[in-house]
Amino acid sequence: MSNERGQLSFYNNGCKIMNASHQLIENGSDINAGTYHDTYCNYPGHPVGYPAYQGLLSLPYPGHPGEYILFHMWVNENSETRLLLYTHIDMNANNGQGKVISKNTQLYLQDFFSRSLTATRHANGRDWWVVAARDTSSVYFLYLLDPDGIHGPFIQEPDAGWVPGHETALSNNFSPDGSKYVRVGGDIPADFRLYNFDRCSGTFSNPITVQLPDSSVYLPWACFSPNSRFIYVQNAGLSLYQFDTWASDINGTVQLIDTYDGFLSMYDLPTTFNNLVLGPDQRIYLGMGNGTNLMHTIHKPNELGISCDFRQHDVVMPAHYRFYLPNFPNYRLYNLPGSPCDSLGVKPLIVAFWRSEPGLMAMGIDFTDISYYQPTSWFWYFGDGSSDTIPSSTHIYSNPGVYDVCLVVCNNQGLCDTLCREIEVKKGSSAISLGPKTIPVQLYPNPADDYLIVAHPEIPGTKEIRVYDTQAKEIT
Repeated sequence: MSNERGQLSFYNNGCKIMNASHQLIENGSDINAGTYHDTYCNYPGHPVGYPAYQGLLSLPYPGHPGEYILFHMWVNENSETRLLLYTHIDMNANNGQGKVISKNTQLYLQDFFSRSLTATRHANGRDWWVVAARDTSSVYFLYLLDPDGIHGPFIQEPDAGWVPGHETALSNNFSPDGSKYVRVGGDIPADFRLYNFDRCSGTFSNPITVQLPDSSVYLPWACFSPNSRFIYVQNAGLSLYQFDTWASDINGTVQLIDTYDGFLSMYDLPTTFNNLVLGPDQRIYLGMGNGTNLMHTIHKPNELGISCDFRQHDVVMPAHYRFYLPNFPNYRLYNLPGSPCDSLGVKPLIVAFWRSEPGLMAMGIDFTDISYYQPTSWFWYFGDGSSDTIPSSTHIYSNPGVYDVCLVVCNNQGLCDTLCREIEVKKGSSAISLGPKTIPVQLYPNPADDYLIVAHPEIPGTKEIRVYDTQAKEIT
């Protein structure tokens, strides 16, 4: 969890809570205390963290600056039943080093919860809806977090039953705009569920069953694109699919983005696909099915099909992580203007932000909007007299040089913000994306001893080739 200035505040592994100084905060030990905690958190010589999956979720406490509520799922080893607990954290205490006010407080009677928690902002722009689902069931427990505390559960069953034949329920996620909710399970058939969600009333509706083009579902994960249009689903760690939720026939839009390429980690373990997380830079990151220091990346998740630019084992981390990436709701979602419960006068925020990277053409630059808080209009000024009014744009410069590029974004309340930065365009510079089928590249012979031939299409400009060893370290 970071504070409002983007500075690290605290982090946890389901066992203990550490502050930004990497010290245990006061009363921050024994989170999820019990048999599972003793087994996984105190494992001799190799503590691995609580087996939470999507069972840890940190939210800012509305109306209490610097305070947070950590929701977490406790597992009973003998019966596999689970408790939904919460822990109250005050990062104002101890001169900003933090203190746990209360911990492991039970929210509901023991139930067969899934290990998946998620949340979205209430339409009033201040409070939070938190969702826990009953395993192998379409029963949903909603809690409302507001300045007075946690209220609920408000129990719903929006469809007659869970996907027939599914013996477990795994990941769930809200779309970034909070209007949709997706939940995936495991077994036969290869189906998952998609719902509409009303951020004002906290109501699920319009359940849709979506089919993957596989015979069964195994260890799947689903995630929405930043614009809330596309759902990306990985299945069995081997295949990554895209669905278009704006289409009238969602099932008919399925596209295979890529399949696992067989790359092995430094321990000769498969780097198969695992959980998907939307980052604040509006890329989607995929964890891997074994402990590693690598991540896969979808660089342009708002684009249709393979234009989304999926790159396997794309990010090299400074340390290893164990399977799962953090569980992030959209912290930058606020009020829903015009809704019946937009009555608190929450000031809509807008912050301009963008990133740039070399495009495919010589002196072409890809500009991607990653502004915060729901912009509805965009104006790019590329520094050479050219402009554009779409969220993300590719601009080809006529001459090399340094250009002052600005992005102005506005929201539907008329508030605007501007960010300007200098970029350098070099003569003949271009970039080749190694995403799926973007540009075919052949490497041979394989295996290679004395030499390796890299065959690729003739593209104007300089080509850059990077070589990595089997430990994912770049060879210079």
